[in-house]
Formats: sequence, C-alpha cells, structure tokens
Amino acid sequence: ISFRPQDTAVRYGYFHGYELADAMHKPLLYPFGYGLSYTSFSIKAEALSEHAYRADDTIHLSVQVKNEGKVNAAEVVQVYAGNANATEGTLVKRLVAFNKIKLDPGISGTVNLTIPINQLARWDASTDNWKVLPGNYYLYIGNSADQAKLERISFFIR
Repeated sequence: ISFRPQDTAVRYGYFHGYELADAMHKPLLYPFGYGLSYTSFSIKAEALSEHAYRADDTIHLSVQVKNEGKVNAAEVVQVYAGNANATEGTLVKRLVAFNKIKLDPGISGTVNLTIPINQLARWDASTDNWKVLPGNYYLYIGNSADQAKLERISFFIR
C-alpha cells in the first residue's frame, strides 16, 4: 500500500501488514516485531508435550532465550500459528502469543506461553459462527514476523 498526499481516505482489505506480505509472498524490510538492539539473542522452542489437540485444548509452549551479547537487554518472544494447508485467501500465520524477557549478558531464561486452540478459529459464514478447522498446523516462534527467521513446530487439531 502506498499513501499519496492527495488521498483523503485509505481502504484496507482483509489482509494488511505482515499478513498482506505473507499472502503476496513478499519479504518486508521491517517486519512486525522488528527492533534494533545492542545485543543479540538466540531463541529455541522446546518440543510440544502433545502433538494432537482438540478445539477446547490449550498448547503450553516453553521457549529458551539466551542473551548472546555483552549488554543487559530485553527480548519479546512472538508465537504465530497457521494452517499448514493454507489456501489462497487465508492467513499464512497470525500472532497468537508473546512475552518479554530481560536477560543479563550470557544468561539464558525460559519464556512460557499458552495458546488456546480456539484462537485459531475462523468465521464460518455457513453456520454464522466461529469454527476451529481440523488439520495440520504450525507454530512459528521467533522475535518478529519474518518468516525466514522463525522456528517451526507442527501439530494437529482433531
């Protein structure tokens, strides 16, 4: 989307921001969550304790974060989720959880996140209600919406 000074209104479609970039398969210069820091962090998600969930379940995810730099700093761990078989016109991923951790240099910490499966529901116009579709899904874990830098974990919804 480009904005011109003479425009008096802006119309957004269903997709916007990182969701639009994902749908168009275009990388962003500054993806959602991008931030400058005086240090760097490593982020590694632990394996899920379950691999199949029902619509009323909750995923409990632990993520190990290490401050790899030489200064105290904070990092925001972001978790996105998406249907592994996303089709044209559906979201590739959506932000479902995030949490901040402050770490001293060289120190590791754990970020615990909860993701209710019902957050993955889509509006079903035929039933006029929200519905969690069964199938294969992914969790994407990292510090921004940049698809190339996200760790991916698969799970199944019954």
